[in-house]
Amino acid sequence: MTSKKCNWKKHINAWENSGVSQAEYCRKNGISVKTFGYHKRRMAAAAIPPYFARHL
Repeated sequence: MTSKKCNWKKHINAWENSGVSQAEYCRKNGISVKTFGYHKRRMAAAAIPPYFARHL
């Protein structure tokens, strides 16, 4: 995993454990909500094995 991917994974995990909305987490951490959502979707898509993604 690259440094950037690792950094986004840490942000996503921190947000999930924070109990606040995405917007609130992003505001507190100086992150664009759109950018956060983009990386969150990418991480979620990468978690689905390609075989299952084709057969959903």
